[in-house]
Amino acid sequence: MKVLKFGGTSVGTAERIRQLLPLVNDGERKIVVLSAMAGTTSKLEEIGKLLAQGQKPVAAALCEELRENYIAVTEDLFGNNGLNHISEKRSDQGKQPDQDNQLNSDASEKAFAAVNAIFSSLREFTLQEYSVRSEKSILAAGEMLSTELFHLYASSQG
Repeated sequence: MKVLKFGGTSVGTAERIRQLLPLVNDGERKIVVLSAMAGTTSKLEEIGKLLAQGQKPVAAALCEELRENYIAVTEDLFGNNGLNHISEKRSDQGKQPDQDNQLNSDASEKAFAAVNAIFSSLREFTLQEYSVRSEKSILAAGEMLSTELFHLYASSQG
């Protein structure tokens, strides 16, 4: 079985995420591993360091900045730009645009919910004592976000 691993630059923008789909969706079974979007891990490490130093408000602000970046990518993937991309592709395959809109709407809702849930859990770390376990959970958030966004985008493509 093939294992495909894509680094942060490969999932760093909505367009790059779109470009992955034909690479992984070729009919062969495979395992796909995605890194956090470019720059995410270093920001998450910084958030962890700030929390360890007791600088919770600064960590919370950096967390919000990172969340806004993910919201922008999610809007690009599933908002008007993403919807146009899906409709054009699906219409060529004989599907009705309203089916595409429903697929995209469901995926969009799930994507925004996932981004907000992960960042909500990250914000929780700014309200509690910081530990090694906290650090590991914070660092895992980047890969979880990339994986969820790609999964939902791929699912919306059928």
